[in-house]
Amino acid sequence: MNVADAFTGRTHRELFMPTQIFDMLMQNAYVVGSEEQAAAFRRSQMGDAMQQGLPAHFWSRLEIVTAPYIADARAVHGLGRSLANLDRTERKRVRDELEILQRDACGSRADALAAARREFGAERFDRFLYGAIASNMFHAADQVPRAAQLRWIENGCR
Repeated sequence: MNVADAFTGRTHRELFMPTQIFDMLMQNAYVVGSEEQAAAFRRSQMGDAMQQGLPAHFWSRLEIVTAPYIADARAVHGLGRSLANLDRTERKRVRDELEILQRDACGSRADALAAARREFGAERFDRFLYGAIASNMFHAADQVPRAAQLRWIENGCR
């Protein structure tokens, strides 16, 4: 892959879009891995969350206000993992289904981010995202995304 765009959150966290950071948070806290791994991630981030003024019940409230997105993200993750075990015909059908689910998840992710900002305060929640989560992220792509495409994703693929 020829890299056209690359940066890390340690040096340029401001280059990540809010939905990218939010998605990373949600994947680690609720979607990917075992419940033990998710719980360990949440514990590891609790100090940063409280430092930004988020409440002690932050993780349970976040799970409640973002439940539709968590369900969509889990469905996308599970269906994506099943692709490796399918024959060619079935893989095509599942990819079509996955495309629909990903679009739904894009919308529910934007709604979940908005709900989390309402629940915890946008400035406080975004400080947590950019201070604690983005600093551990990296980005590499073979082409620089267009601004219109990034805005479309931020608006929930609508």
